Amino acid sequence: MSCSVEYGGSGGHSFSLLSKDQVQPVQKIDVWIADHDGALIVSKIELFWRDGSRGSTGEDTAGNLYTHKFEDDEIITEFTIHAGSFVDGISFKTNKLASEFAARGPGGSAHQIDVGNGKLLGFTGRSGYDVDAISACFN
Repeated sequence: MSCSVEYGGSGGHSFSLLSKDQVQPVQKIDVWIADHDGALIVSKIELFWRDGSRGSTGEDTAGNLYTHKFEDDEIITEFTIHAGSFVDGISFKTNKLASEFAARGPGGSAHQIDVGNGKLLGFTGRSGYDVDAISACFN
């Protein structure tokens, strides 16, 4: 497992959003984007792994929900974290999607992440009510 540099702010508390054995790939991702003082940011992420487990970070589900369920043979080919003082969003392309999955507001700088073999394992970072900082972990 390899995790990217952490992007975003310094608020919140540390979290690790990985399967119990830290090797299960993500089967489904839910990302909520909500308004925070006039900025659209990631307010919650919930992951579902292939072993049936699930986990989440952040608390605010008042915004828009973006969902992607990965096919068994689907891999991520590009992954971007958009962040400033919060996590403004994530976006990715896969070998199966016709267009990019984008759960994000308009702000934040784009940071391309090394996707390894293309299997997303989860995230680490900092969160409270919203997701303050994030690192993406791939196999």
